[in-house]
Formats: sequence, C-alpha cells, structure tokens
Amino acid sequence: MKVTMLTPGSNIIWESSRMMLPEHREALVARKREILLVEKPELYQQHFEDMENIIHESMEFVFPLQFNGV
Repeated sequence: MKVTMLTPGSNIIWESSRMMLPEHREALVARKREILLVEKPELYQQHFEDMENIIHESMEFVFPLQFNGV
C-alpha cells in the first residue's frame, strides 16, 4: 500500500508548514549572516603605542611574542 498524506497515522497536520516563502528564506539567511558577523574591536591610540613598545622590546631583546584578543 502506498503511503500518502491521507493515510491514517501520517502527519497531515504539519504538511502545510513544509512550504517556505522566498521572503522568509531571505530573512533567515540574512539573520544567519548577522549572527556570524563579528565586530572589530576599537583600538585607541594608547593601545597602538603599547603594541609598538612590546614589539620594539621583543625585537631588541629577542623575546617571542604571543598575541591574544584585546
């Protein structure tokens, strides 16, 4: 026997929810992109000067550098 939407025990209640409008799909894709977007941290002049000093000292005294998130 072939199973269709009208077969007893089939999930006919949710059959209409399988269709997705293009507008809804575009909104879901845009939302996913927005979630994955990472904002760049804002660096101030003092941060640049601190990094410059660390790099300069490392080059002068041959220290290995390790960069972590700001």
